[in-house]
Amino acid sequence: MQALEARIPHSPEVLFKEQVHWDGLPLFLENKIKPVIEKMMALYLGDVAGDALCNTIVGHLKARHLATTLIHTLRPIFPTKAHHIVVAIWRQLVFETEAHNRGYDSGSYMVSEESRDPE
Repeated sequence: MQALEARIPHSPEVLFKEQVHWDGLPLFLENKIKPVIEKMMALYLGDVAGDALCNTIVGHLKARHLATTLIHTLRPIFPTKAHHIVVAIWRQLVFETEAHNRGYDSGSYMVSEESRDPE
């Protein structure tokens, strides 16, 4: 899994051009992608309930929208952090869809926190 993760770009310009294999999304959205979303919401919203925002992001992914569209959606709420939040979500998304496309079971493996700078 680490070798696959190493292939996932950190640069947003490159990352957002990566192919997302959307067909596998229902298999791991709730247990792999949603926890990343919830973690980002908790990090930047603190104790404020981010359920509605989390659901908005999940809906965005289910609709297969572009990463840049999600950034524009989040920018009014997170003017300086929207880009970072979407990169964190998108790295896990690309990782999971690529693992699924290759027939790998990623289990509990999550993309490294190193790419998720909270500043």
